Amino acid sequence: MAAEHAGSSRLYTAFLSYSHAADGRLAPAMLAIVLSLVAMYFLQLSVDTEWVAFRSGHLFIVAAAAPAAFFIDRVWRARRSVAIAVLIICFGSGLPTTAIDAYNARDIHNMEMGPGFPWTIVVTPQQQAAYRWIREHTREGAVVQMDAAARDRATWSNIPSFAERRMAAGLPISLLKVPEYRERSDRVSEMYAATDAEVAADIARQLRIEYVYVDEVERHAHPSGIQFDHSPAFEKVFDAAPAAVYRVR
Repeated sequence: MAAEHAGSSRLYTAFLSYSHAADGRLAPAMLAIVLSLVAMYFLQLSVDTEWVAFRSGHLFIVAAAAPAAFFIDRVWRARRSVAIAVLIICFGSGLPTTAIDAYNARDIHNMEMGPGFPWTIVVTPQQQAAYRWIREHTREGAVVQMDAAARDRATWSNIPSFAERRMAAGLPISLLKVPEYRERSDRVSEMYAATDAEVAADIARQLRIEYVYVDEVERHAHPSGIQFDHSPAFEKVFDAAPAAVYRVR
């Protein structure tokens, strides 16, 4: 009984120490937790109703790490057996999802379609060569465009991801779903679909596009378009069929 009472006293002391520290060193983290919860449940944007809650959840997870770590440290000093149990519960509950994520990251053989996107995206040797050429032969601030609307969620970001260059239009799923993204992407699609190369060049200049990327995705989406070879306004600077890059003059 005496040993149990002593253990309880140490835990009580740990809780007091934790609450006192929360008023000082943990104040910024606790404030961030409160603000993230308020934003999560009481704020909503008209352009993207889920975005605030989505980002507030990220803020909550980051902010909660500090008081959680401090609490475990205090309990560890007071009674290690309880701290070990807490750690086992915390890490054990996250183990299944961690294992699933680790498996999914290595699963590159599943070519089936997921909920609106392919589970595995294949970057062909021709595409890799085009992305490498863009990285090595264009300035860092160059605007290089592919058809984001035709590629949708699957590969719209290949240029910034693999070629490391900006685009004039895109459909970012991690940013606000504002109408301008779709409008500019549709304008880019008009450039690819144009049967008059001069019209396509005018659109490219309006959007300040310096290079235009093409491969089988754009060709399949616009079988009557992509007339870049028929105008002095475009210069083919890379060709590894079906991938090609055109410079807008």
